[in-house]
Amino acid sequence: SLIAISAISAYMGMARKARLFAMVIAVTIPEVVLQASSTQNDVVVSFFILCAFYFMLKAIGTAQLKYFLLLGLATGFGLLTKGTAYVYMFPVLLIFGVMILVRLFSARDYSLIKKSLLMLVIVAVINTGYYVRNYRLAHNLLGVDKTEAKVYSNEQISPALLASVIIKNAALHMEVMFAKKVSLWADSGITKWHRAAGVDINNPAVNYRGMEFTLNTDVTNEDDAPNPFHFLLIISSIVIAIVFWRQTRKDQPAVLLITIVLLQIILFCAYLKWQPWNSRLHTPVFLLSVPFIVYAFSLSGKLFNARYFIAPLLLVYALLVSIHNDPRPVNGKIFTESRYQEYFAARPEAYTEYNSINSLVRKNNFKNIGLIFGVDDWEYPLFTDCYNKTAVPVYIAVNNITRSCDTTAKPVDCIISTKINIPFIDYNKRRYYNQDKGNKLICLYR
Repeated sequence: SLIAISAISAYMGMARKARLFAMVIAVTIPEVVLQASSTQNDVVVSFFILCAFYFMLKAIGTAQLKYFLLLGLATGFGLLTKGTAYVYMFPVLLIFGVMILVRLFSARDYSLIKKSLLMLVIVAVINTGYYVRNYRLAHNLLGVDKTEAKVYSNEQISPALLASVIIKNAALHMEVMFAKKVSLWADSGITKWHRAAGVDINNPAVNYRGMEFTLNTDVTNEDDAPNPFHFLLIISSIVIAIVFWRQTRKDQPAVLLITIVLLQIILFCAYLKWQPWNSRLHTPVFLLSVPFIVYAFSLSGKLFNARYFIAPLLLVYALLVSIHNDPRPVNGKIFTESRYQEYFAARPEAYTEYNSINSLVRKNNFKNIGLIFGVDDWEYPLFTDCYNKTAVPVYIAVNNITRSCDTTAKPVDCIISTKINIPFIDYNKRRYYNQDKGNKLICLYR
């Protein structure tokens, strides 16, 4: 991602000092720092979005086939990585399409049509496999049924509701470590705005699972960490660009970049419900904004000199975030615990029970493992050896759309459940007895 940001900055004509400043800004984003050691994949999808934007610029600027193909690869892999890529890639492809049409009609270069179609073919080839499987299952390319779609997407939207969602998403970045008053002031101000505008701040139509709005998040957890100083830098860069508009409008890459970023923000908020964990989903916006931030500050020598204050501030704050990383703080424990125990950094209370059951599964060489799990329960720690040892999960008592995939014909060696703790389970004409009646989180039946 840093290489992509440097490449974009160089394309925008920035000198080496500016590109180094961009690197510092990018590498100190709190969510990026925290996700660097986590299993969250927002930085991965950000990389493909950054690449897509860079190759879009190159394709528009040179019209060379290779950049169309690389744009197709970046887009295809981005869509393959995470669902939010559909939201963030759309503005990139929209602007790309508009620019190609402009060039097509102005230069009469009809080879652009063939190159663009090849790009789309690459995107389709990368994703068609799971599109087909999803459609067979759910009659939807993304495999999302109506119930799940209703949970995540806004059920209604209006200018007032859109403004509400944008403000609530922005508010997620108004918390600063060791400065609780900042979030209290922000919370109070946002609540007052909603009252004055006559908008319900907790409208279930735009709030995930009807959750109440709150800024009480963990500033050092990759699930919901805020990026306060980088948020201020984005706002500042937009203001600076407006002030220097006569100069800004001549730089097409910069105008395209900020246009895409603003479209991404609007589309994200118009489509997806607010939730307290949205800050990590904003990671692509923050990383894509970095070249524009540096560009804006480069418009004036005095403004650019502010990097001598901004860079140290960001580095120190990023260091504090890293040291106080909620699930993985920098302390002696990370050097003494086993790899398997480190999987439970976010849920240390679950380690003992999972470790006991995992040992039993390995000792008895169980292959087909029946699972009765909840919506967000952990299954990965049971299958850490599946790459070099046969282990097949067989899902039982499923109540979502995948229940149509019948697995009752497959025998299971044991059943593991995070949902029920009863003496025995009857499944497929066999009775499995609970081996862990005293457990609170997970039980094995054999």
